[in-house]
Amino acid sequence: MKAIYTALITPFDQQGQIDFNGLENVIAKLIREGERGFVVCGTTAEAPTLSLSEKEQILDFVIRHAKDCSIIMGISGNDTAEVLKQLKYFENKDVDALMVVVPYYNKPSQVGLFKHFDLLLSSTDKNIIIYNVPSRCGVEIKAETMLQLLKKHQNLIGLKHASQNFEMVTQIKAEYPHFLILSGEDGTLKEGLDHGMDGVISVISHMIYPKLEQFMKDYEYQMNLELQDDFIKNFAQYVFIEASPGPIKYMLSIQGYIENVLRLPMCPVSKETEKKLKRLVNNL
Repeated sequence: MKAIYTALITPFDQQGQIDFNGLENVIAKLIREGERGFVVCGTTAEAPTLSLSEKEQILDFVIRHAKDCSIIMGISGNDTAEVLKQLKYFENKDVDALMVVVPYYNKPSQVGLFKHFDLLLSSTDKNIIIYNVPSRCGVEIKAETMLQLLKKHQNLIGLKHASQNFEMVTQIKAEYPHFLILSGEDGTLKEGLDHGMDGVISVISHMIYPKLEQFMKDYEYQMNLELQDDFIKNFAQYVFIEASPGPIKYMLSIQGYIENVLRLPMCPVSKETEKKLKRLVNNL
């Protein structure tokens, strides 16, 4: 079956502190449903608002409570020296890979992106996944840059591709057919799989993991896909109706798993969106 990783939220309590009981609730729910892969401290986790110490606490907690699961740790930043410090900080943790986002805001050139990832990959033996998300970063790593890095670094094992540039997937797979490429966009999952992606790092899986797993199984045999694809696309529209993770946190909160609390500058969804999401959850 194609891979499914859940991009875990970070629950907070009413005082804005990490709610580890809520995190345990979410992990336990997903494992009961069959999930065996987690991404920790990615964008969905509100990572920009977490301190290094908090990130370590969350990662250690997930490792303890998600035994026998595959875990990927997210690292982000737009200062190469600072990202390198984070990489060295987490490289000895018991995780399958570190996922490093393309530097955001300062919009480096492709030469700058190559040098950034070349330095990071050369500085560790740990498996690295690059996270390409141009809608958030303002710049996209190109297929040619990825191929340059792949020719040089064996520990570059994957790409999270949150982009509808599917030609890039085709280009990379033509030269490296076994290189792991995971979709970072729930709403275009089928299109990504059709172009050779190997699975998804998902937000909607928090709520509908069994349906997502069934879709992946049926995809292998090309069964019942149109109806399921419509359902996933529709569900994803609601989950991203406002900036993530606002909607998914609200849905989990009305089911009693977590509190509906985010850290500024993120904030809970509007009352109008609450009504739409409540109807959606009630109809599951």
